[in-house]
Amino acid sequence: MYIEDSLKTEGTSTIHLTAGGEIEITSSGANGLKTEGNSAIDLVSEGHVTITSLAAHGINAEGTSIVQVDAGSAMEAAAANPVLSHVQITAPQGNGIRAEGTAEVAVHATGECLIEGMNADAAVQTEGDALITARAE
Repeated sequence: MYIEDSLKTEGTSTIHLTAGGEIEITSSGANGLKTEGNSAIDLVSEGHVTITSLAAHGINAEGTSIVQVDAGSAMEAAAANPVLSHVQITAPQGNGIRAEGTAEVAVHATGECLIEGMNADAAVQTEGDALITARAE
């Protein structure tokens, strides 16, 4: 699945995106994923997840919003010959992940988890009481 523009939620809206294969999100003019207010974005993939923002942040969560990115399944990771799924978040012009207010961002991968913010203060940045967690098994 290939998505050219960013995903954005506002207010109390929710986006659930599930894929049996890979999810690739590329944004050339905004954030890869952006949530505002009480909104949520939930990405679940059995394969790899790649989020790239060429102009801003990979993930930008504001307000009380929630972003969850999950690559691979616990059952696959526990298999005898697991196929590990990776998460890569890249933002050459901003933070890989940025959260403000009381927003929550959770990233999980059964394989590697790479978060890059190349032209910002930090690859991962929080303001206020925001929470960011990243876990690679």
